[in-house]
Amino acid sequence: VSYPDFLYQYYRPRYPQWDLEFRNLGTGYYTAEHALALYNGESGIYDAALEGITKAVIMFGMNEALDGGDPERYIQNIRALTELLEEKGLESTDIILVAPTPFDQTRTSNYQEDGQMNAHFDDLLTEYTSGLRILAEELGTYYIDLHTPLLWATTMVQKENGDATLTIDDSVHPS
Repeated sequence: VSYPDFLYQYYRPRYPQWDLEFRNLGTGYYTAEHALALYNGESGIYDAALEGITKAVIMFGMNEALDGGDPERYIQNIRALTELLEEKGLESTDIILVAPTPFDQTRTSNYQEDGQMNAHFDDLLTEYTSGLRILAEELGTYYIDLHTPLLWATTMVQKENGDATLTIDDSVHPS
């Protein structure tokens, strides 16, 4: 089940009079840079799914962080995606920028015996989140921060059990 399925199941029964269609234009392992290349024509592939959309939710970051992506480059790509959508006819208020969910780097199983943390991916996600908030204000888009509240919730569950997590075993995907 994908995110558009959840959204559809939420809105369709509540607003049956609305003519709704949800499209998931993301692909596993894609970054904002991949999406930009696909939808601005650089990839040599044309995806008609972008045509005719009236609202857009942009959520990238986890794959960039796992690849060690520079926060400034991440924000540049999100800006370019937003501009591309505006060129396609969307207003800034039709676009929602969503901060990525956290990478659970604080669970006890993410530490070596000497106390060193195995992975620091969430440090990048934290930088992406603050940059995305600023970008949304600058562009006049909506903004949803999934990162900060889920990170807070993670710290709460780990007070009781240091290896508790809100993700599946990969420390990436929310459970």
